[in-house]
Amino acid sequence: MSKIELVIVSGSDREYLCVEIWLGNRQLAEVNRELGIENLQIEFYCYGKDETLTYRYEEVLNALTEAKNKLNY
Repeated sequence: MSKIELVIVSGSDREYLCVEIWLGNRQLAEVNRELGIENLQIEFYCYGKDETLTYRYEEVLNALTEAKNKLNY
């Protein structure tokens, strides 16, 4: 299994630095703070489609924590 890597980048379309999340040679997502540090967003890349799915970082983190808790019954 490939290791997940985090890469800090300065995108030309972003005002602030962001973090790319990579698995092997495929970018899975990007975390940005364009709406402020208290309103982080995470964009998931959909391969095979020319789109991204954007969610509030906290929502994704809460969902992942809840999923872990459900599996740890």
